[in-house]
Amino acid sequence: MAESSNQKPSQQPHAQASEDALKGRYANAVQVFHGNEEFILEFLFMDPHRAAHLLDRIILSPRHMKRLYAAIGENLKKYEDHHGEIKLHKHENENK
Repeated sequence: MAESSNQKPSQQPHAQASEDALKGRYANAVQVFHGNEEFILEFLFMDPHRAAHLLDRIILSPRHMKRLYAAIGENLKKYEDHHGEIKLHKHENENK
């Protein structure tokens, strides 16, 4: 798993992807669940006029989740160091 967006491409395994996968998807919400053996991340698109649409469900081992957590934290810090702190609305902090 890539730890940072600043890694050299030669350090990352080569992954093949379809044209559709290369386009990416926009998710404006994510739900996280866990059991004893895995974490489940459900990426959603919340349409204000309809129900939520499940875009993808990713299942990770606890070790992979820990590495993802570290990579996200590292990249978020780099982003905020460059662009400034990301301010959350009060209701966005309620799940802490």
